[in-house]
Amino acid sequence: AHLFRQYPGYSSLRLKPSKTGKCVLCFIEFSNKEGAQAAIDALQGYVFDEEAPDQKLQTSFAKGQ
Repeated sequence: AHLFRQYPGYSSLRLKPSKTGKCVLCFIEFSNKEGAQAAIDALQGYVFDEEAPDQKLQTSFAKGQ
């Protein structure tokens, strides 16, 4: 959550394993679209571990939004 709290409008975060179990899906809620867009723009491709640079954050709006 610390990655997302810095963006205006951050409300909550929920984690869920993917259907395949190969990754974890993270659902973040914002109270406004501008804060959500700022987080998407800033964090797309964020590398969690420098020793595993291929494991990057993929960001997008929820489907249908």
